[in-house]
Amino acid sequence: MKETKDTVKAAIVSLSEQVVKNNVNCACWWFLHQPKLPKGAEKFKKH
Repeated sequence: MKETKDTVKAAIVSLSEQVVKNNVNCACWWFLHQPKLPKGAEKFKKH
């Protein structure tokens, strides 16, 4: 049971990181609605 929990936890973390990486490197198409980035999200930016 613990292995299943750890596997699910790892999958959620991986998915979350992928979503953050994708959102940090994109701009909103609506020019007046660019939401603020959460603290710590800057480390995922591509330079």
